[in-house]
Amino acid sequence: MRFFSLISVAVAGVTLAFWAMASDEMSPQSNSAAALQELFAQLADDSVQKREAALKALKTKGSAIVDAALQVANGENLEAGIRAIQVLETLDESSDETHWRPAEVALLKLAAEGRPSASRRALESLNRHAPQRMERAAVDIRRLKGQVGNLPQSQIFVEEDDDDVPRVGLIDRNWSGKGVGLEHFARIDTLRALYLLKGHTVPEDEIKAFQRKHPQISLVERGAAFLGVKTGNDIFGCIISEAVDGKPAAKSGLRNGDCVTRIGDYEISTADDLIRVVGEYQPGDVVPFVILRDDHFLYRRWFYTWFRTQDEDWPPLFPMLMLQSMRREMPVTMGAWQLTPWHGHSSKE
Repeated sequence: MRFFSLISVAVAGVTLAFWAMASDEMSPQSNSAAALQELFAQLADDSVQKREAALKALKTKGSAIVDAALQVANGENLEAGIRAIQVLETLDESSDETHWRPAEVALLKLAAEGRPSASRRALESLNRHAPQRMERAAVDIRRLKGQVGNLPQSQIFVEEDDDDVPRVGLIDRNWSGKGVGLEHFARIDTLRALYLLKGHTVPEDEIKAFQRKHPQISLVERGAAFLGVKTGNDIFGCIISEAVDGKPAAKSGLRNGDCVTRIGDYEISTADDLIRVVGEYQPGDVVPFVILRDDHFLYRRWFYTWFRTQDEDWPPLFPMLMLQSMRREMPVTMGAWQLTPWHGHSSKE
């Protein structure tokens, strides 16, 4: 009996030992600083098997290893640095926000501030996943009540070979991201301009800091009201070359070819005047416009020529009468800015 008792005790002891070993492997201690440091050190081991084993293990550790991976990626050991960036890239591909967000931040930091070799590899990694990164940024921007897309009345930022990318960002008084939230716009590689509408609450010093950090993005200050027109200068005022269908100007009755000479109490002499004056109003304001409308194309055929050359062969009274016959007054309801939205190719909100 004593013999069997000893065997039972031995079996129990072995079982407990195996259980303890398994528990140790699955315990949080496996993610301790010492354990992670050992795995990262193993990335530079002479043994290919050990390097690959460490790389495989690190890819399963989640966001806990981001800071250590960043340090190793920017370190002196090139072999270990390459594999550390691979670990960050694997996390960046994750659908888990707690994994990809710190990994993306680390890669962006490496690309901007890392050693030349680490910076180049981090940038290559970011470029491989640019569409996914831009879609994530667009989601963050909309979450903070901003907009990202393209201007519906202008093709100035759209390139012929790739018009399905966002070129413009916009913030207004509804923006809740403050200054730090502007960094989400910089995550969109194709962005060319950020419109800052009257009434936004981002401090001026934070806007200037963003501009210094990201000079490739033009900051454009505009009023809160929006018309939705393409414009140009005209001898009499501001010509509307296109009133975009469905936008406030077209809905109010403005047409292509109308020449705006007055808005409310303001005289309009140029396209810049129109932009400035519209910026004085708020969405929903109903404002009287004075326009010249050439229903019979007389203005375009020869009337303009007379005013440009001041040809004395024309009796002065006749052009004045013609000009008066083209005059129209109409109420225009100001609209709110709405970019043509961009949601990406695969994002689902």
